[in-house]
Amino acid sequence: LRRPERTKGDPAVDVDCGVLCIEREHRCAIQSAGAGAEAETGEFGAERARDLVRQGEMQKTEEIHRRRATRRTFLVALYERVDGSVSEFVNGYEIAASLGVDREETAKVIAYFEEKGFVRVDDHREGTLRLTAAGVDEAEVGE
Repeated sequence: LRRPERTKGDPAVDVDCGVLCIEREHRCAIQSAGAGAEAETGEFGAERARDLVRQGEMQKTEEIHRRRATRRTFLVALYERVDGSVSEFVNGYEIAASLGVDREETAKVIAYFEEKGFVRVDDHREGTLRLTAAGVDEAEVGE
């Protein structure tokens, strides 16, 4: 995040949700990391800054919902693949790939489920894992 150059008399810098906004009655400059906003000045700049903050919050919320859905879909697919068994080892990366989930995101999902106690990982590099009794219970909750 690059801060705008400040001159004597410029207001304080307020950072909120990755959006840098400098505001006084008639002036607002915006720079955003990742939101792709161009710097704006003028009477409508403050409203634009608020819109960018809301947009950033919505994007974060959508990302959280997407990740939750990915985890849920993976867990159910794992449950179905092993038919509820807690003793059958499978490749988690293959299951995720069949769902269109990339390897990096799959590693996060597996680590999350391992931390929650829903899976036991035999080989992290290969993604070999099995469902636990807690994982079976969690998969069956939504059914």
